[in-house]
Amino acid sequence: MRTCIALAGAAALLALASCSNENPAAPRGTGVATPTARGQAVAVAQCSSCHGPDLRGGITAAPSLAAVKQYTFTQFDQLLCTGLTEDHTYTQRAMAPTLTPNDKIALYNYLSGYAW
Repeated sequence: MRTCIALAGAAALLALASCSNENPAAPRGTGVATPTARGQAVAVAQCSSCHGPDLRGGITAAPSLAAVKQYTFTQFDQLLCTGLTEDHTYTQRAMAPTLTPNDKIALYNYLSGYAW
């Protein structure tokens, strides 16, 4: 009986050791291992062409993304889906179709913690 328990314990440890510690929010094979890195990658790929390389606006009529700090995730998601800001004073190209749910979360977390 003790041998069975010991073998089961050893098997469990081997199974745990073989688990990847890769962040489940990052897609496999992208080389993006942390939510912050993923959010930054999404921002560079999806936002910087209009909002600028530092996301402070200026390349086009797109404003700074600093306002995201004041948004809840629900408000941010609504902005991505509709293109309208909370007060409906600015419209943007709706981004939701180009982003996965995990991309939206990573982007929101990145922008919310960005050092403006």
